[in-house]
Amino acid sequence: MKVVKAKSIGFCPGVQRAFNLTFETLNQSGTSPVYLLGELVHNRQAVEELQTRGARLIHAVSEIKGDSWVISRSHGLEKETLVALEEKGVRLVNTTCPRVKKVQLLAQKLNQDNFSLVILGNLFHPEIKALLSYIDGKALVLGGKEEEWERSLSHPAWKGRPAIIEQTTFPIRSFLQFKNWLRNKGLEEKTKLFSTLCLETGNRQQELREKIQKEGIERVIVIGGKQSSNTRALFLVAKEEGIPTIWIEKADELDLSLVNQGLVLVTSGTSTPNWIVEEVVKRLEKFSQGEKIES
Repeated sequence: MKVVKAKSIGFCPGVQRAFNLTFETLNQSGTSPVYLLGELVHNRQAVEELQTRGARLIHAVSEIKGDSWVISRSHGLEKETLVALEEKGVRLVNTTCPRVKKVQLLAQKLNQDNFSLVILGNLFHPEIKALLSYIDGKALVLGGKEEEWERSLSHPAWKGRPAIIEQTTFPIRSFLQFKNWLRNKGLEEKTKLFSTLCLETGNRQQELREKIQKEGIERVIVIGGKQSSNTRALFLVAKEEGIPTIWIEKADELDLSLVNQGLVLVTSGTSTPNWIVEEVVKRLEKFSQGEKIES
């Protein structure tokens, strides 16, 4: 067995920025509590690491007590939550990813210009929930399946001036399929289409597909949180290419009996800590060299 790592792996710049801001806050907060208002990123191990350093994970503004610092999640804050935090008088550290914020601003501009907004993404994802809060929910949100797109044709959004944006972690393949669907339905010419996919997640998906197609990859291990949309997109890319694929969150979840031969590629979601990636790679390399691996 030979193990190779994807070129782009571990934290993306946006997630690294969020962690740096959180560490800085923990270091300067003194005796004041530091709250994480929701999971900073969709990675349980990364959030647990912050908790070991003193951060307190909460899920509602009402849980905040006394003079405190509050760290927002990198997916963005809902407008109502921001107002509640301001009324509470906390010291807010807004770690919203700059690329997510850019999409929020674009959505607001399109809404002000009277476009009918169509968003490709997961209605229940924190990024989409935050985005919708800034446009009063005035948008049609579609997932990645064609049958859902077909059902949406009677929605008023298609009868106005449609403008399409996407969740920053929406799968590239689904976006391209949607563009083809628009063309086949005769909607392309009347629709303003914006590609708002995060370049980092897009590049990881593209790199994975190219490595599978050109380098003879025989198995893929995807590392990342089970709630992470961009990790799921990587998993789906590998499955679409017909490659046996394992999705794990950490090293001790890996069943080594499934990777005992061939060329194995390790990749990760953008919110996966580098130390977890290295633990997985180290475990694989020890196994490939015949060393005994503890369960």
